[in-house]
Amino acid sequence: MAFGAGNSVSASGGAGTSAGVKQYEGRITIYVVFASILAASSALMAGYDNAITGGVAQMRNFLEKFFPVVYANEQLSARTRDNHSIYCQYNNQPLQAYVASISLAGAVSTLFASYFTRNYGRKSTLLFSGAFFIIGVILKTSAQNLGMLLVGRIITGFGSGFANQAAPIYLCEIAPLKWRGKFGFFFQISIAFGNLIACVINYSNARTGNAFGWRSALGLEAIPAILVTVGALFISETPNSLVQRGYREQGKKTLQRIRGTQDVEVEFDDILIAAKKSPKQNQCAEVHQLNTITMNHVSFSSSFKNVLKSRTSRPPLIISCLIQFFATFASGSIGMAYYALILISTLHFKITTLLFWSMMLGIILLLGTMVGSMVVDKLGRKQLLILGNFFMFISLIALAILLSTGIRDGENLSPSLAPAIILFICMYIAAIAVSWEPLAWSICSEIFPLETRSAGLSFTIFVRFIFTFLTLETNLSMLCSFKWGLFLFFAMWVVVAQVFVFFLLPETKGVPLDEMEIVWRRHWFWKRFMPLLDIECENLPKKQGT
Repeated sequence: MAFGAGNSVSASGGAGTSAGVKQYEGRITIYVVFASILAASSALMAGYDNAITGGVAQMRNFLEKFFPVVYANEQLSARTRDNHSIYCQYNNQPLQAYVASISLAGAVSTLFASYFTRNYGRKSTLLFSGAFFIIGVILKTSAQNLGMLLVGRIITGFGSGFANQAAPIYLCEIAPLKWRGKFGFFFQISIAFGNLIACVINYSNARTGNAFGWRSALGLEAIPAILVTVGALFISETPNSLVQRGYREQGKKTLQRIRGTQDVEVEFDDILIAAKKSPKQNQCAEVHQLNTITMNHVSFSSSFKNVLKSRTSRPPLIISCLIQFFATFASGSIGMAYYALILISTLHFKITTLLFWSMMLGIILLLGTMVGSMVVDKLGRKQLLILGNFFMFISLIALAILLSTGIRDGENLSPSLAPAIILFICMYIAAIAVSWEPLAWSICSEIFPLETRSAGLSFTIFVRFIFTFLTLETNLSMLCSFKWGLFLFFAMWVVVAQVFVFFLLPETKGVPLDEMEIVWRRHWFWKRFMPLLDIECENLPKKQGT
């Protein structure tokens, strides 16, 4: 598939295949591709930070300076290679607090980011995220003690919360309907690309033996932060945000610009209807239990009150929270990102070989995400998740069996098991890359109605950060206690996730954002929680002026 200014786009929608066909005029313009890549670049910071954190935790100088107990445990593990030391060498509360602090900070900041995203736009929120990252990177790079390092990481977490709030919504709202799934993958592709860059830097530092490699590794995170901060000055706000904040004419001009045509009436009318109900529709607001959207700034508390009170937002809110639970804690993906290297380290590899395999996992993550982006709008969201769960389950069961038979008290792991262990770790990472990691962002950014989209996604990201924090705070301790049984624990949750996807997750492929409510009303389970419409409201014309 080629993205180019001359490619015509005719987008059809509806609730799956059963809804009517809707045509939005326009094409994929160069500007849309540029703006999407730039907005998604905010995820470079998060992806780079994730991988660089795991990499510097392998560096002797970093551990000696900030986590001497972990360094001592690592040396003990290298000498004894017994069951306990292999699984428990990184079970250290200060280290877990350092790794997890970014998630707790992100959880707090994303609640405030919702207010900024709604009232000041997606673009301004991206600017804030870049500024937070730059300040955090300066503090981390110049850290002289653990306290300074933690403060820098917490401020970086604030930037992550703002970026995760604004970027997925931005991508969702400027993407052409037919390729919304592919554009949604831009965010995860950027995370994977940032992850890979960090892995290459970690490997390079290990090869050169740079005594201050951890400072340069952390400092290079400022490059994508500067890119996002400066680049955000040159992109337009989304038409949806402009209309929602009262800039109707500017919103229409922006829509014409990003679609490459003057004929945007159908799509623009849908945006107007989603942003502001007509007087006749306002009479039905009590039935919908929705507050009429005004063009005034909405307070921090009322935006969350709206998403909790809105009956049409309850099914997507529940679904999005469950998606984040399965994508983080239940699937083990967040934990695996950090202790995959620990597992590979049991194979007696040198640090350079260890970081080489980390780089290979980064390549698999990137390639898997790109493959997912190419098929998501053909196979659909549910099909990708079902396939991802299948291969994740196989990988987790295989790893549990291999480790239970290969590592025994007082014995080394058999080198003959190394290829199999690496194979199933790679299979697991690939399955995650194609399914849960990107779709957790793209699905949650498209299922909320416009009036609660910012607050709904903010609440969703808050839940994700909380589950990520719990994962990073507990998984190393769980690995030490459960040992190979931890993978059976995650395999059990993958089975639960498969049941959730098959029975409770509706398909949103090809459904226009303004018609997403139809999906819930036609779903066998969620339709019972949607508000009943009286005949008058049911027969309202779909298109009305403002």
